[in-house]
Amino acid sequence: MLASHTEYIREGIQKQNLMKLYNAYAGEIEDGFVEVIIPRQQSLIRGAGFFYGGVLAAAVDTAAYFSAATLQEEDAYFVTVDLKINYLNPAQGELLVTAGEVMKNGKTLIICKADCFTINAGSKKLVATSLVTLMKIHK
Repeated sequence: MLASHTEYIREGIQKQNLMKLYNAYAGEIEDGFVEVIIPRQQSLIRGAGFFYGGVLAAAVDTAAYFSAATLQEEDAYFVTVDLKINYLNPAQGELLVTAGEVMKNGKTLIICKADCFTINAGSKKLVATSLVTLMKIHK
């Protein structure tokens, strides 16, 4: 992947309105793979002390979108047509790290998986897994 495309992906995550609210940023970026990292902040935490499920769903959607974008031209645009998420453990940690990966890069439909992990005192724990179907459209 070109360095300019990597920067486009990195900036794109931070330009998303919801990701701005979450103070999200990009982690690792490779062809077909993107990490979205969201730091713990009180507005994203339920009374029981873990991230809201909706935060995980938004992170999954974003990680899938940008992992697909790594394999397309910079002006490609996608909409989510299906998102299935399984919550496996309470998302309690200092960071929420969501890894999106393209499983099938079709002409119109792109299938991605995305896993959410929490990082707490250096320990990584899988808290959710997801399958996302995106459709490439013209704006």
